[in-house]
Amino acid sequence: MRIQKNCMVTLSYRLLPTSAAAPPAPEGPFKMQVLVGHDRLPPTLEQELLGLSAGDRLDLELPADAWFGFPSEATVTRLPLSAVVAPGAPQVGQVHHIMDENSSLKPFRLVAIEGDRVLADFNPDSPGSSLRLGITIESVRWASIDELKRVLQPVAPGR
Repeated sequence: MRIQKNCMVTLSYRLLPTSAAAPPAPEGPFKMQVLVGHDRLPPTLEQELLGLSAGDRLDLELPADAWFGFPSEATVTRLPLSAVVAPGAPQVGQVHHIMDENSSLKPFRLVAIEGDRVLADFNPDSPGSSLRLGITIESVRWASIDELKRVLQPVAPGR
């Protein structure tokens, strides 16, 4: 099956340095599952994935304007420590992830641990820098009705 709108795609990826001056960051591998065609990925990345199948590999450099935005105080927030997706104990200064209500991983830099909460900075590390990804498509399938509903129905406030 080829990747197209309303497909659920599982992919593994590595973050690859674009230059010797790139800031240090975990390389991965990381794994994610994403619904295609519903603004869950940067448009440039989604466009490159369309038409690929399980087993295909892609080495892609995304320019800064396709990946990074501008820093903002509004993207620094407190989260429950239990929401942090980490292979071990979360470390201050490292990039970690949370899973949102649509099962998409959201990266952030851990600024502080405050008891059972963390201060998470969702600003990009390198505005103006490109990002290179080494991607392997692991599986492609049609999204279930429930998966489509989760993306298409707004989340109620407070959830």
